[in-house]
Amino acid sequence: MKTAYESNPLVRAADPIPTNVTPLCGPFYPNDPKFSSLWHLNASNDVDINAPEAWAWTQGSSDVVIAICGGHVKLTPGGPDPNVYSPDVAGNVWINPGEIPGNNIDDEGNGYVDDIHGWDFDGHGANVEGPPEADRGHGTACAKNAIAAIDNSNLSYSGIGSAPECRFMAVPFYWINSVIYAAENGAAVMSYSYGASGSVYNNAVSDAYKMGMLFCNVAGNPGTPIFDFPPYGISVKHIDQNAVPYAPTGPEIDIATPSTDAASSFAAPIVAGVVALMKSINPNLSQHQLRALLLDPTSVDPYNGIGAGIGRTSALKAIRNASGSPVLKIVAGNPGDHPVIEWTGNNSFPGPSPGLPPVLVEYLIERRREEYENCFFEIATVSASTTSYTDLEEIVGYRCCNQLPTLYRVKGTWQYPTNTVFFSFIQRTGNLHLQWRSREEQRESAFGNKTV
Repeated sequence: MKTAYESNPLVRAADPIPTNVTPLCGPFYPNDPKFSSLWHLNASNDVDINAPEAWAWTQGSSDVVIAICGGHVKLTPGGPDPNVYSPDVAGNVWINPGEIPGNNIDDEGNGYVDDIHGWDFDGHGANVEGPPEADRGHGTACAKNAIAAIDNSNLSYSGIGSAPECRFMAVPFYWINSVIYAAENGAAVMSYSYGASGSVYNNAVSDAYKMGMLFCNVAGNPGTPIFDFPPYGISVKHIDQNAVPYAPTGPEIDIATPSTDAASSFAAPIVAGVVALMKSINPNLSQHQLRALLLDPTSVDPYNGIGAGIGRTSALKAIRNASGSPVLKIVAGNPGDHPVIEWTGNNSFPGPSPGLPPVLVEYLIERRREEYENCFFEIATVSASTTSYTDLEEIVGYRCCNQLPTLYRVKGTWQYPTNTVFFSFIQRTGNLHLQWRSREEQRESAFGNKTV
């Protein structure tokens, strides 16, 4: 095979690509021993949230905080419930940047003394682990499903959250003040795994939404009423590995989500983690945009269950829509051809508030050549109705030696009615150069999941 390629006049030198090399673009599979058992992240029957594909775009940002309301959490080893402790959960807890721990002073003036990791409104204040007799298993598991880091631990409560690089704020119990506290202290989204609802709670959720925080709640367990917080709450229905619902059904359901842990409590943190990923990839998104994009039909996988809301959660599709970028692929013909970049335009995007949708103005085409390892340069601007571009300055060739591939990316330029223009900051790239395959298959492998 190598000799055949070397005989081609277009090839300077030829070496096969090792089979153990991770592709430039593609799904990210953690090496955590328990990953294969977490089927809701990646399942053989595809009843999952497409986590590896989503993590190729982003695994989250430490600047994005998820408030977890599901009970006390275990943050320190030893003591009561030693088997509940997991460093991949404790290591991702939010640290209040304005508070000095242990000085008994409300340093940042938010009304709470030493609230380093959150606040327990059930009477334990800054002690979010609760008293010795407290149940820390449920709350820790809720946090795990949202933010548990990707590592190599194999502890009983270890796992991987849907947003493993984000942080969680502990607000163990659902009192009205918990919701407002989380919003006031910068949480982008709150996961609520309890069963209280009503007009007073709805008002708190609405107030928090207006302050910039989304609210994901469990829909309930079998035999319970549906918990719903209109008009801004996101009611999450749990489904099992066979897509069978484990929750009441009804029009109040917003979205269905698989969860390895067989309880509705853990579906809401998974969706909250997806929201956090969306916020991580595009920090400029408002709470209105996040909610609209999460519940957009193009952001979910189909699910035909009764009362399933908009569909089944797909982290990949939600992140892709949140980025505002088009879906890009490279169409490379035979050596010597000019490469053609094609994309599926994302020509709709919610505005920062209702009634202010932006308009797609144009696409920017950018290219990175071998000699400029870390730099993309704009090579063309095309109209919003255009879906392909032929690069007349580039010739399709074989990848030689350690030659870097030529990469492309396409940016959508959006304009609000106020004439404020912003760009989608994350774009997908395609790998131009041909891979070593049979002559009948000498076409470009169009990867499309790389965050740049």
